[in-house]
Amino acid sequence: MKQFRLVFCWTSVVLCAMGVFSLPMLAQSPSSRPDLPIDYVTNFNLAEDGTSFISAENPSQSGYFSYADANAKFAHCTIAGEAYHLPSSAEWNGLLSAYYEYGVNFIKEGLIQKEIETISFGDVKQSFTSDYYNCGNGVSYALRLCKSDESFVEEFPAAPNNKYRCAYRYERVGVMQTEQEPPLDAYIKISVCYLGEDFTGSISDISNEEWWKQHRGRVQECIIPILGLKVAGKLYNYASSGFYWATDKAHYTTIFYSGISTSQFPDKSNLCSVRLFRDKKGGAVPQEPTLTVTPNVFRIKVGQELVLGKDYHVDITPAEYANKYTVVSDAPSVVKVEEGTNKLIALSVGETLVTFKINDTEVKKQISISVVPKNEAVEIVHAPLPNVKDFPDLSLLTGTVNTDKIREYETSLGLRLYEATRWEANAHLYVTPKDKLAQTNIYRVNYYYNPQDGGAPYITAQINCVGSLEEAQHSKNFAEWLKTNGFGEPLKSIALNDGSKALSTTNQDLSLKCWIEKKVFFMIIEPIQKGNGIATMTPKSYRISPIPANDVLHISGMEIAAPISVYTLDGVLVYQTVGNAGDELTIPVGDLAEGVYLLMIAGEPHRIMIAR
Repeated sequence: MKQFRLVFCWTSVVLCAMGVFSLPMLAQSPSSRPDLPIDYVTNFNLAEDGTSFISAENPSQSGYFSYADANAKFAHCTIAGEAYHLPSSAEWNGLLSAYYEYGVNFIKEGLIQKEIETISFGDVKQSFTSDYYNCGNGVSYALRLCKSDESFVEEFPAAPNNKYRCAYRYERVGVMQTEQEPPLDAYIKISVCYLGEDFTGSISDISNEEWWKQHRGRVQECIIPILGLKVAGKLYNYASSGFYWATDKAHYTTIFYSGISTSQFPDKSNLCSVRLFRDKKGGAVPQEPTLTVTPNVFRIKVGQELVLGKDYHVDITPAEYANKYTVVSDAPSVVKVEEGTNKLIALSVGETLVTFKINDTEVKKQISISVVPKNEAVEIVHAPLPNVKDFPDLSLLTGTVNTDKIREYETSLGLRLYEATRWEANAHLYVTPKDKLAQTNIYRVNYYYNPQDGGAPYITAQINCVGSLEEAQHSKNFAEWLKTNGFGEPLKSIALNDGSKALSTTNQDLSLKCWIEKKVFFMIIEPIQKGNGIATMTPKSYRISPIPANDVLHISGMEIAAPISVYTLDGVLVYQTVGNAGDELTIPVGDLAEGVYLLMIAGEPHRIMIAR
């Protein structure tokens, strides 16, 4: 593969000075160019021995490593006298895109603007905005590392200027929809051209081949080979998907035929490729530790215990920090931390934040725990308020989703506050604060949409005004509330696929269902023409068994390699991997608590139950 080298050269662009073309000019000289994310990625993948790199002539000889080995061996390492480290997903974001729904998509043409991304490189750790134009033919263009008016998360403040602004070009070369046998030359080619503060154009100016030809003397390139992964010693997805480890949250970067995502959540026993990043210039820089607690919210009963590894999981990287953390409850009379075991025990009704902190660092994460009485039915805040119009506005999710309008609507309603973006950034969670609970029958709302289905929406909500299905079905005030919000038909009792009971009603366009799960009264609203993700089982192309599941869940019948995720009904990600076309995938669920979960296959939601 001739191109499999990191190419970086600067030449004067004589055509610009001669006025041969009139595209936006690049005023910066090479000496004024700052270090960029592409400057930190190594030229080649790590070899199987873990102490050297492969070469341009043998990409198929890349090594495959488990998550534990990758962190233990390469969190900080030195090869041929130079310091390297395993990158975080934020470092990968500087080279690739976090979600192919909002970034690099090779099969769907479209323009994505003002996407906020968390990016880290060298001493830089900021939220940048990016514009993407996907051609739909295996080529995508982007204007990235631009100034941002807001931060994605607090740890990544908004970029104050366009100091690092660059044009990116992504090209899929030799990548197949189905896996092939090695050796095969399949890779992603990334081209980067520095623009900086003085660039006056937009994404439309750099989204054409002529622009890149005219600026080829200022372009830096990087090749990422597509080498699949190994499961139980067997190679899968060669030339159809590439998998590269990152440190935080056990993420890995995945490059599909359809696009790129740095936010996949894998089976950590899989063996994936490793691409190291250079430490910042001037010497080795210890990598900052990261800590993730999954799930990050719990609702448990008095007397219930949460056990490390069974009910919640703590991921810490690099390996030198693993298991070196403390746990503190803000309200030990509500939830006590059993000393020496990191077991959490619910003692009394209430709410608390439990803080996990890596010893001798400032890195910490909090989880929220609500404790309810041991034998309590569904918690009722007040009796139904019949004339309150507080349903979420589903019309905001039809067609092209506009999250700004969702936030504008919820702000004008004045009942709920924005809390988080969940379910792979496809859901937007709003929660009713305590001082507003007396004014609404809804506690929390998730706006969910599926970008792979053209924005097909549904909304889930928690109801706080009834305690049983029977009460909901016979309460006149509850019926009046539904009517006020557009559902005039009476609630009818139905059976869901797992045998549990629910209530259902419809209007001309929407269906509504109510059910109880773990002492919480849930509601889902969705368009009738899209089917019902709660009551309906999987599409014909997928076979999922057993339902309910005990220790494992089997998925078969997938036509292409597909991202697969499992979420709680509150939108907490608990498992993620990638399916293989034509194979049966086995998902371990033995560590998950009993209950109902959402299984996402290639962006499609399916309801599953875990019972023992």
